[in-house]
Amino acid sequence: MSKRLFIIAILLALLVAAGSAFYYRWGLQPADPDGETRLIFLPQGEGIWAIASVLRHEGIVRSAPVFYVAYRLHMRTGGVGELPASYFDISPADSVPTIIYSRLREPAVRRITFPEGFTLKQIADRIAASDLLISRQAFVEAARADTVKDLVLFSFESDDLEGYLFPDTYEFAVGTPAYEVVSVMVNNFELKVVENNQPQIANSPYSLHELVTIASLIEREARVDKDRRLISSVIYNRLRRGMKLQIDATVQHALPEHKERLLHSDLRVESPYNTYLHAGLPPGPICNPGLACLEAALSPAETDYLYYVVGADGAHIFSKTYPEHLLAIGKARRATR
Repeated sequence: MSKRLFIIAILLALLVAAGSAFYYRWGLQPADPDGETRLIFLPQGEGIWAIASVLRHEGIVRSAPVFYVAYRLHMRTGGVGELPASYFDISPADSVPTIIYSRLREPAVRRITFPEGFTLKQIADRIAASDLLISRQAFVEAARADTVKDLVLFSFESDDLEGYLFPDTYEFAVGTPAYEVVSVMVNNFELKVVENNQPQIANSPYSLHELVTIASLIEREARVDKDRRLISSVIYNRLRRGMKLQIDATVQHALPEHKERLLHSDLRVESPYNTYLHAGLPPGPICNPGLACLEAALSPAETDYLYYVVGADGAHIFSKTYPEHLLAIGKARRATR
């Protein structure tokens, strides 16, 4: 090779190297500085090139080859390992190093709160409205007793898990199966309710299922904290006397849709949950009670109260006799005029 051709070859090699370096640096930059974070699914078992191709197709990175080289380089230096198949929160405003070292460190997680008193259906609606990618139907189907009966130490007296889906704030990875979400919530119930209150549950005249049912009634009836144990005492006193509980919340549960105000005709709806028609407790919980109401069910106040009506301030007025109760109703009505 002549000296001239050699020099030309060297120059071409330098140009290619310079161009490659420029392209590599360009490919490491954000694909869209103004882009928003999106939920991206990255496959497992198809290799790094498949992941790079997905990110390029989604507009997350500028270059699939650059991402591939960068990822392989960082794997060799101990920066990252193989990824599990999962969903990740990734933005095109992130550089490739940020994606590799930060975004791909942990799968996408969502925090979701279920308030005290939510029903199974309300929980299913909230999950379906989130981006956990669980449908309402899938959650309802998973929330059956046989889903978790082999995973907990207590037994169920109902087919579904109404009452045992413990109200709390949870974090779940996007794509978590519905049955795993259900299992986490029921295990939380077992830990915070069953394990922490074993002596009281064992010494109660009622089964765990009945206690959870009582707690659900308290949850739906009590509007202020101080009323919980008093309402519990009314329930216990009426059960001991064989009186019908006549709790409006059970009628609401029996109706196809919630009503702001019950009519007299609603009190005659035929349902085993209608405690105006049927004595004793309803067949099961009418919602998922919180810890305070579960504790009130385990430890009712010692009173002679048999009646209560909600007052203008949200607190209930409690009475021992029906004439007293009628006076309390009149007082409550006058206060709201």
